[in-house]
Amino acid sequence: MAVPWRAALSSPAFLAILVSHACSNWGWYMLLIELPFYMKQVLKFNMTEKMAVPWRAALSSPAFLAILVSHACSNCGWYMLLIELPFYMKQVLKFNMTENAVTTALPFLSLWIFSIGLSKTLDWLRGKHVITTTTARKVGTLFEIIVYSLFGSGEEQPWNRVEEKRESIETEPLNKANNGDKTHD
Repeated sequence: MAVPWRAALSSPAFLAILVSHACSNWGWYMLLIELPFYMKQVLKFNMTEKMAVPWRAALSSPAFLAILVSHACSNCGWYMLLIELPFYMKQVLKFNMTENAVTTALPFLSLWIFSIGLSKTLDWLRGKHVITTTTARKVGTLFEIIVYSLFGSGEEQPWNRVEEKRESIETEPLNKANNGDKTHD
């Protein structure tokens, strides 16, 4: 079978690949060839001189320390939730984990879907110049704080009382039987 070269080479897909490849090569050319020339000739920047990195100032700056502590605490909280939630559901709430795999995975799936939706929405608003990058970060942090204070603070919430859940789990079959709900023969 003969390849229709004329149709293949004039197709929009081929032209898009060609333009993309040419532009990416042009960008690399500008970065590797033209940028050092620009820095040396226009900015009078000496390329051979090694500059000292201010490690002490960078590592002791309040901004870096705040980011470091925030990132470490966020990861610690996330992985604690990821690891301990199934144990909590099995040992404290007495759930059968083989029957409740979806219930166990639901918080993580909802967090994943919500994170994608929130990030896309904030990025779209940022692209439309409705909000700034700083505002987007503050909104993301606000949602994180609200969700954590409702679900992950470790304090007993009024809607999450273990005794009431255990009683409702134990008395649910009796209530169904008393109400005439036949679940099995």
